[in-house]
Amino acid sequence: MTLSWYRIKTVFKAVKPSTIIHSTLQAIMKHSFCEAFPETVWKNLTVPNIFYHVPGKSHDFFLKEGEPFEIHFFFCKMELSKVEKFSKALKKRMASEENSNYYELVSVCDPEKRDLQSIENEMPDIPDKGKVLLNFLLPLPFNNKKNSSFDSRTLVQVIENRMKRFFGTDAPLFKGDPDDFKIDTSNWEYTVVCTHQKDGRYGQKIHGCAGIIILNGVFSSFKTLLLYASELHAGSELSSSQGYFTIEFCECSDNEKKQFEESAAEPN
Repeated sequence: MTLSWYRIKTVFKAVKPSTIIHSTLQAIMKHSFCEAFPETVWKNLTVPNIFYHVPGKSHDFFLKEGEPFEIHFFFCKMELSKVEKFSKALKKRMASEENSNYYELVSVCDPEKRDLQSIENEMPDIPDKGKVLLNFLLPLPFNNKKNSSFDSRTLVQVIENRMKRFFGTDAPLFKGDPDDFKIDTSNWEYTVVCTHQKDGRYGQKIHGCAGIIILNGVFSSFKTLLLYASELHAGSELSSSQGYFTIEFCECSDNEKKQFEESAAEPN
């Protein structure tokens, strides 16, 4: 069975200079969906399987006034008619001046069906073995500030659990041995992202780890899950683009590693 989902690519424009305000983007998505489906209950575990990310942009990326940027919206286990209804509601909502205080909607593409082959066509091959960098541009919720317990088994689990949420019993699962590769989290930092500020006070905060982790070993049995997660994220949280990462490739020696990490950390 081929697992699939839908993606809508959009372009927005920053009305004011600021870092990306994820609470605003989350609100745009949530209210557009709830306006399309007034019967929707959007709370805790009843949140529908819809989420977004800003391609290649980290949580602290600064937008200049008038700067365009992409937002990709994703819909799992949702038929095309519902996705199209969301698209119409998004356009209608953003056409209102009162909803465009921070961002203006520039364009919306038609929904496109996505699957594993779509991702493979757009990315370089992941090697069967060696080193691979995962650059978490948005924090992955994780409680241990020292990252000491985050290992290959944990990474497999947080991705598998997300796939199970989206695809149920059809979810892709890890077939290999987690000990086939190790994880270096020395460049992964515990961080708290404040998604918005009002009247001098911070609102919602995202606690987690962001930055680069290095996978070293054999990946032949993990490549499929990595590819899914590179588009569908890792971790259980859907709000504010949490768990969004990009896959980088490390062809360097240990002496070159520090310099390569610094360049890879720059958002696209």
